[in-house]
Amino acid sequence: MLTPDTVIDGLLASVGPATVLGGSWLVAFGAAHVARRLSRTFSDRKAPLMHGGRASSIETPPESDQRADIARILRSPPPGRALTGTPEPELPEHALAGVIGRVLGSWGKHDAQDLSPEELRELWLLVEIVTASPDRAGDLARSFLKPDVVLDIRDRIADVARRREAYDRQLGAFRATQAVWTGVASGAHPAPLRTALKALTEPDPDLFHHVIVAHDPADAAQATAALWCARHPACERASVAQFLSDIATAGRLEAAAERGDIAWLAGVLEVIETWNAGQYKGRELGLSPADAVSDKAPVLSRALDRLSTLQHRPRWPMPRGLFAEYPGRAARDRDHWDLATGRVSRAPSIADYIDADDRHAA
Repeated sequence: MLTPDTVIDGLLASVGPATVLGGSWLVAFGAAHVARRLSRTFSDRKAPLMHGGRASSIETPPESDQRADIARILRSPPPGRALTGTPEPELPEHALAGVIGRVLGSWGKHDAQDLSPEELRELWLLVEIVTASPDRAGDLARSFLKPDVVLDIRDRIADVARRREAYDRQLGAFRATQAVWTGVASGAHPAPLRTALKALTEPDPDLFHHVIVAHDPADAAQATAALWCARHPACERASVAQFLSDIATAGRLEAAAERGDIAWLAGVLEVIETWNAGQYKGRELGLSPADAVSDKAPVLSRALDRLSTLQHRPRWPMPRGLFAEYPGRAARDRDHWDLATGRVSRAPSIADYIDADDRHAA
């Protein structure tokens, strides 16, 4: 199994020469607390990244464009400062710049302008592996001397990108809630919960989950808000599964039919259809236990049978594959949202939104 420090060195061992100044893999991939750069000695024979002649047979942009792409990546800025004053998680291009920088160092080069056309093409194709579709990345990797290493580089930079994207989403949710809190503190009139949720400038799947599991079904405003959360495209798959399981278990479908709540029922049907269309993409949140809803399929099936009878309409479809296990992290705390009033009851804390390892990345 490839370890963090052997991945880039496995690539460079096939590259060659003398001294590489560039730090460990961890420096290139976001652990900036590794401050001291390491010097490593490789063979004194310079070798290419790719099998002989393979690079020249692959279609690439003009040389000027390749050189501009490499130069742009090398200029990628380091992580900025988070609200806590610590560095933010690394951007994927900065991580990629670390990889390119180490390869350049192993070749005794300093920047893109120093590269020969052959070296430039090989580096550009390495970048292409990181950014291309999985199929194309696999095809390109076969032309490299170390295909497993370059694909592992791709995977590790994808991890950097996912971490940064999660950080940006949570930071956006925090700032959106701050804006709601500022309105409350300034005496803004409270709004129904759904109105407050719709006013958020960034979706907050953790909040959507909180509303789904903690709302009072007897409160029409809260029930409407929970359905709104379940219908939102950013709602996590685990949250949707919990919502449909809960309403089936509590007999809410039949109760809605008996009181003639056609609008709410239409919304639930939309949730099922959206699920079956594969439009819920979020897989970050999990349930506790992971199989909390896995045995609820018969409950929902019976509820749909009764609903069909009550409405004298064709039976709704079952949500395919919903009653499964949902591993993942627990939803973050959103108790500062008062579901009864739709207001934020206290100033949001950054600790409720950003993981500690991101807040204290160094």
